Amino acid sequence: MSKRYSRITRRTTAIVETYPNAKNQDVLSRFYVCFEKLRTRWKSSCRPIIGLDGTFFKGIVKGCLLTAVGHDPNNQIYPIAWAVVQAETGDNWLWFMKNLKADLGLEDGSGYVIISDRCKGLLSSVKAELPKAEHRFCVKHICENLKKNHAGKDLLKKYVWNVAWSCTMTAYRKNLQKLKEYDVSLFEDVLKMEPRNWTLAFFKLGSFCDKVENNSTESFNATITKARGKAIIPMLETIRRQAMVRNAKRQKKAERWDGRCTKYVKLVLKELKEHADKCVVSRESHGNFEVDLYDDRCHVDTKNKTCSCFKWQISGIPCEHAYGAMLDDGLDTDDYVYECFYTGKQRDCYSDNVKPMRGPGFWMAGSHRLVVAPPEQDPPEGEGSEKKKKKKSKKGEKRIKGKFESPKKKKRQVQKTKRTGRIMHCSKCGEAGHNAARCKIHPKKKRKMTEEASDQANTSSQGAGNGAFQGPETMSLTQPSQMSD
Repeated sequence: MSKRYSRITRRTTAIVETYPNAKNQDVLSRFYVCFEKLRTRWKSSCRPIIGLDGTFFKGIVKGCLLTAVGHDPNNQIYPIAWAVVQAETGDNWLWFMKNLKADLGLEDGSGYVIISDRCKGLLSSVKAELPKAEHRFCVKHICENLKKNHAGKDLLKKYVWNVAWSCTMTAYRKNLQKLKEYDVSLFEDVLKMEPRNWTLAFFKLGSFCDKVENNSTESFNATITKARGKAIIPMLETIRRQAMVRNAKRQKKAERWDGRCTKYVKLVLKELKEHADKCVVSRESHGNFEVDLYDDRCHVDTKNKTCSCFKWQISGIPCEHAYGAMLDDGLDTDDYVYECFYTGKQRDCYSDNVKPMRGPGFWMAGSHRLVVAPPEQDPPEGEGSEKKKKKKSKKGEKRIKGKFESPKKKKRQVQKTKRTGRIMHCSKCGEAGHNAARCKIHPKKKRKMTEEASDQANTSSQGAGNGAFQGPETMSLTQPSQMSD
């Protein structure tokens, strides 16, 4: 029978679930934590975007870390909550989503965006707890899944990403048709991947996020690579400390930044400047413009912050057409960026931080029992990963490697040419049995020496026979002095 210990205060939410072993010890089953400072700052300053992902431990203790990561106003990672579980199963994801929903007050998920891979347990958990949330799939994982059945197709990634970046239905149908012309079987498999969940043309407006990949959680997992190699308690302490230090550094950077919009907006507009300068703008009244760029024409409405290409409405930052119209009319682009990217939001996001903690000597207080680490277990069957069975190889027998083990590289064998069995042919006459040097039909002519060359040869041979050395009578080892007369 499992036990549940929860501590919900104004500072943090921590939930520990254990089960008894044969020695009547409390063994850790799963652990969840969400700091109140991170929770409140995310809700007040960040966009309603949550990236979900799971990553495995790298130490002796086996397990999995489930993470929920947001995006700050500068489009950087902002960890919200994380949990320790024994395996990435549907039951553990459902438990994590229930706790996250209660902490963040997500209710039915209306107005929120969830970004993740297509893990079955995760898909069902999000659908059960947040039925009205917009669930986007990571295009990187979709490309990797498609490569399993379409290996060797070099343009697969290009065509799939073009479909994902389609901002209008016209562009979506056009890119799908190009994909179909490239490969029909690939086109059919792409449709099975539900493009509505990873194409910009189908995204709801208002979240101001044009991302079709889950880079935020992958970046967070990369920052805790060393922490995942530690034991559970040191790992959790390292993750908490890194979050505290990261927020403190960004708070200083936000205070020093003097721009009205964050640095991320400046970088995006800098990339669009080259295209914006090439726009041909025709002005209409009331802030409306007709913009021509690369054989394409769009309608820009600066008053309502819209463009017919829909990039402005999706991302919250003016597109190249709107940017070109603003440059032509002398408008300030900062006035047309949505408020979620303002520097004031960035400062508010990091105005409060996770508080420092005392050492382990002050932790054990009251009647709490010691919780031991879970034993090493094989991953469960039925969750997309087969149960690995270790087989002892007998002496002299080759061990059969598992599905996820890297194959051993074979030694490259160089085939040596042998003379046995070869028939020699002459390059001059073409007959077999001899080469050009021993050809009797076209013998090699001997060179005749000239008279001067023969005289020199005779002289040198005579000198060599007498043992005399033909050279200068005197030899100076140093250069003559310049002062000598």
